[in-house]
This record gives sequence, structure tokens and C-alpha cells, in this order.
Amino acid sequence: MRLGRTLLTSAALVGSFAATHAADLAPKYPVKAPPVQAPVYDWSGFYLGGYYGASLSQSNASTLTSLANSQLGSVDLNSSSWTGGVTAGYNLQLSPALLVGVEGDFGYLGGGQLFPDFDFDPDAGEQNRWYATLRGRVGYVTGPSLLYITGGVGFVHVADTFGGNSNPPFPAGSRSAL
Repeated sequence: MRLGRTLLTSAALVGSFAATHAADLAPKYPVKAPPVQAPVYDWSGFYLGGYYGASLSQSNASTLTSLANSQLGSVDLNSSSWTGGVTAGYNLQLSPALLVGVEGDFGYLGGGQLFPDFDFDPDAGEQNRWYATLRGRVGYVTGPSLLYITGGVGFVHVADTFGGNSNPPFPAGSRSAL
């Protein structure tokens, strides 16, 4: 009786080991994995950001007299400062691959320099004040990346000063450039 129980227990252990080992074998019928869905990217929406950086400025100026256009003096202005501002925009994805959008920036443009002019008044030179841009965008969505073309307008406000209290031949003023 004891021998029968030992054989029965041994057979049960071998059977359970064989069943466990058989789970690692490949099935005899084909198994298909569920189809993989590519992620859908949507670039539509409003965005707002900020930026900062360095501003480098270089310009030169010279004075001419009204007699024979002889040059009285010239000066080179080089300066550096910081710049910073905000960016805002909106994108609209029209199809899985086509996108249109608009974006604008407004920022402080540090830089410029005042120097003593020819009668030693420290009020000649130029200063950069601010700049702004507005542009449109047309893009091609390639999944997580966006390839686009952009174009628009930019404005820079620069203040020029020449002369001060010494009856300047050119009045102090400012200009905006495109």
C-alpha cells in the first residue's frame, strides 16, 4: 500500500511538472496580436510663452557740413544688453497633415548708447526701445514633428538723438523701422 501511494504521488508530481513545462511551448494554432493604433497628434490650440536673451547693437554716425560736404566727425556705436518679451499664438489643424496658425511677439530690446557729442553734451546717440512681430504659418504635421513655413512683419522702435542743447542741424527724434 505504501508503494502504491509513493508511485501515485510521484506520478502526480511528474504530471504537474510536465504541464508547467508545456506552458512554455508554442501553441499549435496561430495567434494574432491586436492591431497597433498609431498615436494621433493634434497641434490645435492657443499657446503663450516668454523668452529672454542677449541684445547686440552696432551702428555708426557721421556729420557733414553744408559746405562742400566735408566730413567733420564720425562715431561707431557698439553696445550689448538683455532682451526679453512674450510670444502668443494659435494653431488650427485642418486635417491630419495640414496646419495653419498665427503668432506674435512683443519684447524689450535693450541696447544703444549715448555719448558726448562734439560740444560735449552727453545726449547724442541711439537707443533701441522695443520690437514686435506678427506672422502667419502653414505647416505639415508629421506626427510628433511639425514642418512649417512662416512669414509676416516686424517692427523696431529706435530713438535717435543728436545735438541736444547746441542748436542741432538735425532735430532729435525717433523712428520705427519695418
